[in-house]
Amino acid sequence: FSQRYGGENEINASYFFSLADRTNERSLLRENFLPGNKTLSTSEEALNESKNYDHRLNIRWEQNLAERTALRLNSSVNYTTRDEFRSSQTQNFNPADDVTSISDQEFAGDGSNIDLNGSLTLRQRFEKRGRVLATTFSGSYRTNEQDGLLNALNQIYGPGSTIQESLLEGQDTENVNYSYGADIQYTEPVAENHFSTIQYVYGNNIMRNDREITDLSEEGNPMVIPALSSE
Repeated sequence: FSQRYGGENEINASYFFSLADRTNERSLLRENFLPGNKTLSTSEEALNESKNYDHRLNIRWEQNLAERTALRLNSSVNYTTRDEFRSSQTQNFNPADDVTSISDQEFAGDGSNIDLNGSLTLRQRFEKRGRVLATTFSGSYRTNEQDGLLNALNQIYGPGSTIQESLLEGQDTENVNYSYGADIQYTEPVAENHFSTIQYVYGNNIMRNDREITDLSEEGNPMVIPALSSE
């Protein structure tokens, strides 16, 4: 979308949408050869599925406030949602081709990203040719959230016995980043095709990363794992 009005004033906007649907299957067989013509083998079957929905909006607005004064606004919004599923099974075999251990894992999760960016520029030209004062204020905000559930089962086979270890784990993450700043430039002509510029820049960036891993193995008694979590 593009629209001009009032002679030199203009507004432009655009919207984009995309969908990425990916499936990746992998089969692996690894053999380690030992002395005495013995072999240790590992087989793995893995599946990765993901879907990403992306929305993006861009806006640019230019406005002449007076003969030598102009205002420009640039902004963009990006919103993404995603779904993810991963599964894998790994089997280890001894030289007699007996299974010694099996590991099964499944992970299902979803998340979203929000990305906001904007800048506002005020430009003032003076009667003296080449003398310009420009001030730009800018800011951004980004957040990334994801919730997931990991379900794993490990089985170790020994002579006459089997050891089983199960894991049910919740994984929640949130990353937030926002920044703002200002840029002031003054340009003064000192000779033909020669200019002097004074610039002042200020910026600030703040980040926060939260990660919470919860043990859900005991029904009705979730426990946060401090060693794997952070704030």
